[in-house]
Amino acid sequence: MVQVAICGISGRTAPLRRWRGVFVDTGAPISVAGVAAFFEYCETVGSPKTLEPVPKELPTLVWGKRLEPVGVGTVRVGIGADAFLSFHFIVVQGSNLPILIGNDELERHRLNVVREPPPLRLQGPNFDIRLEVAPSKHISIPANSFSKGLFHVESSEQALLFTDAELKNIHKRFGHASAAQMKKILRLSGNPLSSEQYKKLHDMLRVCDICQWYSGRRSSFKVAAEIEVSFNHNVSLDIMYLNPDATSPSIPVLHAVCNGTKLNGAWFVSGETAQDLFCLFFRGWISVFGSPHRITVDHQSNFASADFKALMLGECSVVDVVPIESHWSQGTVERHHEPLRKTYLRVRRDQPGLTPEDSLAIAVRAVNVTTGPEGVIPSLLVFGTIPRLAMRPESAREDSREMNVARLSAAIIARGAYERAIAEYRVKAALASRAPEFPREGDRIEAGVPVLVRREEAYEYGGPFVCAKVDGNRVWVLVPNMRGPARQLSFSIHNVKPYLRATDVRENLILKLDSADHVEDDLWKEAKEKELRGLIDRGTLEAVHEVPPGATLLGSRMENTVKADGTFKSRSVAQGIKTRDPGAESTTINAPTLSRFMMRTIFSIAVIRGHRIAYRDFAQAYLQSEWDLSRKVFIRLKSDVRDILSKITESVFPQYARIVKPLYGLRESGTYWHATLTKRLRDIGFNTAGLDPCVFYLRSEESFLGGVGVLVDDSLIFGEEAAFAAESKVASGLDNKGRFDPPFTFNGTHVTTRGRTLTIDQDAYVQRCFGSSIPNVQTFEEFRSIRGKLAYLSSGTRPDIQCATAKLAQVTASSFTQEHARKVVRLAKYVNHHRVQVRYAPLDPATLRIRVFADASYASNHDHTSQLGFAIFLGDSSDTVHHLHSSSHKAKQVAHSAMSAELLALVLAYDFAEGIQNELHQCGLDAPIVLATDSKQIYDSVASSSILQEKRQMIRLLLLREGMALGRIAELVHVAGANNVADALTKERDCPLWRRVLRHGKLADVASARVYLLHIALALSKQQNEVGLVSESIMDAMKDAAHKTGVALGVENRTTEEQARHDANKAKDNVKGSAQNTADKAGNTMENAANAVKPKKKIKGLLGYFNQVFGEINHVLHHDPTNLTENGSIIPMQTRQNNAQIHIVSIDENHRRQALRDQNP
Repeated sequence: MVQVAICGISGRTAPLRRWRGVFVDTGAPISVAGVAAFFEYCETVGSPKTLEPVPKELPTLVWGKRLEPVGVGTVRVGIGADAFLSFHFIVVQGSNLPILIGNDELERHRLNVVREPPPLRLQGPNFDIRLEVAPSKHISIPANSFSKGLFHVESSEQALLFTDAELKNIHKRFGHASAAQMKKILRLSGNPLSSEQYKKLHDMLRVCDICQWYSGRRSSFKVAAEIEVSFNHNVSLDIMYLNPDATSPSIPVLHAVCNGTKLNGAWFVSGETAQDLFCLFFRGWISVFGSPHRITVDHQSNFASADFKALMLGECSVVDVVPIESHWSQGTVERHHEPLRKTYLRVRRDQPGLTPEDSLAIAVRAVNVTTGPEGVIPSLLVFGTIPRLAMRPESAREDSREMNVARLSAAIIARGAYERAIAEYRVKAALASRAPEFPREGDRIEAGVPVLVRREEAYEYGGPFVCAKVDGNRVWVLVPNMRGPARQLSFSIHNVKPYLRATDVRENLILKLDSADHVEDDLWKEAKEKELRGLIDRGTLEAVHEVPPGATLLGSRMENTVKADGTFKSRSVAQGIKTRDPGAESTTINAPTLSRFMMRTIFSIAVIRGHRIAYRDFAQAYLQSEWDLSRKVFIRLKSDVRDILSKITESVFPQYARIVKPLYGLRESGTYWHATLTKRLRDIGFNTAGLDPCVFYLRSEESFLGGVGVLVDDSLIFGEEAAFAAESKVASGLDNKGRFDPPFTFNGTHVTTRGRTLTIDQDAYVQRCFGSSIPNVQTFEEFRSIRGKLAYLSSGTRPDIQCATAKLAQVTASSFTQEHARKVVRLAKYVNHHRVQVRYAPLDPATLRIRVFADASYASNHDHTSQLGFAIFLGDSSDTVHHLHSSSHKAKQVAHSAMSAELLALVLAYDFAEGIQNELHQCGLDAPIVLATDSKQIYDSVASSSILQEKRQMIRLLLLREGMALGRIAELVHVAGANNVADALTKERDCPLWRRVLRHGKLADVASARVYLLHIALALSKQQNEVGLVSESIMDAMKDAAHKTGVALGVENRTTEEQARHDANKAKDNVKGSAQNTADKAGNTMENAANAVKPKKKIKGLLGYFNQVFGEINHVLHHDPTNLTENGSIIPMQTRQNNAQIHIVSIDENHRRQALRDQNP
């Protein structure tokens, strides 16, 4: 053990007072303080008596004797009016030990003790601390350095001094308050900030990551200085929606408004492609008024497309696309939407017999000949006159030349008056409005700087993104794209602000860039060199100068990505698509990946058994395959890649290379890697699971040790130390990045543990996809992109949206409507605003059960097919459950009735539950299956011996009966629809059950009726016709039930008649309380069976007696004895199999509850 002596001040010196200041001891290696001295210091200066934990690696401290450390304290020494130094001390038990500054703190602050020239002082980089010699001849810092300079400064007002870290902490504690708010609250608390301090605080808070997302108002210029009254110079186009009638859905309308004269035009849209919109605008506007000089359109894909711009350019019209969410640029046409809509609805209400097109034409005429939003009549500015309203045909007169001249003069006068009126209005509006906040003075928005973008749907800024270019009031931003290179989107400069970064933080600005489209940066050089060096060292590539004729030659590229932890990663990929790699079609592919339900099953098993769980990532997994590539494939290398390879090999690398081992991008590379890892796992003793080939279990002769789940180059390890040791042997021969304990991210799911509870979530993915903004969906491609993201979430941690995503998956390009677009946007907002963490809490292994819920919605899809859904949970005797699997899909078979659909869903759920039950059994966990359905027809059919007419239904029903008879299904439960969690998997509705499952991991066990299974093993003797004893396990259950109910049962080797009479009489004599009626019924049944039947059939009467009594006993075993009443409905079904009597007993919970209410009003 290392011992450190505090030698500068010896324990044999004269005793010191505990608090006379802080002593400087240049002979002490470590700064220490006695606990009494430190507490007196805290009381003197008014600081809290808080101690930090003691460092783990701390040597033994000796000061005459061994000192016991109790914590780490902090002492502040003033070095001026507005600054101080913080010294950290090991606080130890010792009544006489003062506060000593050792060499560790002196070196940390770069302080030196200077004696000559006087005065005695501690000299720092830019300051001095005065020292004095204590009566004990030791050097100390005077006490007044603490009372005046420690926490307080000498000023007109006593003010606290805070470090930057403390100010940031206060800022966070106040909910990221602004600098002005913090200045006010510090002033009111008696600690005002000077102007210089406030400026420093303001600059510090400007780089706060959280505040930048929310601070700053979103604003724009309210008025424009340009006044244009020319007709058909600039026309705005936009899409609005009108309802043809009260019952029909809304139809898109192309709305055109001249920005100078406010003349309107509107036409119903039959198709929303660029060509359809151009043809409609050409027929309605260009053919009548001619081509406008410029056309202003919103940032929609059909208007902003290259096709629409090319078609309008053919008419000598330039298309101006406004920036994203710059609605003020489209203010003219936006303001005319509502007057046109109201006028149209009035015409439809007044003349319902007109067609929608005629009603729209009348509405457009009415808007053009009446006062517009700005107090002008568009037809007066365009034609110079207000349209005549002729009352009689004979009153109409032909316009003369003089009238036409007067009309043109009136148009000129009206336009002049209009310009003056609008100019006066805009001057008043400009005086009353505020200028936009961004860009502010000093903001630098130029290409390459990080920026934040404000979107209309979000409550915060999005980003940071990289600014691509700036053109006037428009800023082009590089927005990451999950499926390819980054996209360039244009925003108004008033919705963009620079992102300020701290100097010690390097932000992740690029998610995925294609090296073919972007200039190589120094950040990627190291990552590329590391990847290519791995290819050479592993022998993956072999340089060739010529490619044989007819050989497969593919392109190659370097795919650059930034990982979640901020590290740069580059990967060499062969472009092995089918059109370029014809040999890939003949290759056999076997590269499975870990399924989501098995991943959740692994989490559940690890929590129940208390196993450790960890994650491993293999580096360059495909390149570590054990076998070489079976076919000859060559790749063409780019010049930058050849330069790096030439540097690595120290020779000129040719243009071509042969792929010796599997490389990323080839179709069969995954197969080689999967076979390599599977072989290594099996060699060490792992066995493949039955339900998923990517899960491997390790067992000993006595027990289950653990397992591994494989997802391409990532593996999930769980189990005891023996399993981890075996997995380490497998990974030792492969290049990997080590093993990581929670928290970690596996398969897009973030895994954390707290105690024995494990939680998973996909918040990072939700934030990346929907956190900054949710775009408005206009095209099917945009709809399909968001739909795919939601489907990915539903298969992971959001089963509550599975039905909605399954319904949206049935939408095709031909059936896509705006209603589908609005639905997918609403679903994305719901997922973003209601985030969840799926919990896996510990369960009781002795009472495990697989709870299965199934439901179907008959003919509810648009093609009249049925929607099936089921959910599987693992729970115990409490309400705590683990979500293992859920499914919502369209039925692949025709269902002729609601019962047929419900039965099909229940059978599918039972089939999947049996597979999971087998996996749990391999892991040493026994869990019976409990099926739950809300179909009373199916429940009654299973509990009785009814026969169905349809052959398919009967086969499925017999499958369930066989499962009950063989003990595979322990219980069949009938639940109400509101209590069936699978109901939300077939119908798009809000489900509180799913919210409780996802947030708390709880699911109540509520049922209206249950079906139980009883086995009565009867050893029938053909010679003596005697009834043998019941099996030992059943007998134990009978005795336990008899003890609860007061019924004493005894079975002896007697004849059939004697046995029956003995049991009946004994049951009558010993029955108590609420079991009296049950015993009477059992005795009567036995006596009737013994007396009224023939001798050969007496055994059947005895079996009937046992059937009835055992049903009541099983009821008592599952319910309170006081609930046993004669109103309970018992429906037996008897079948003969292998000399054993099988009984399925259904107990109606509603009858039992009603009997309870009758007994206890």
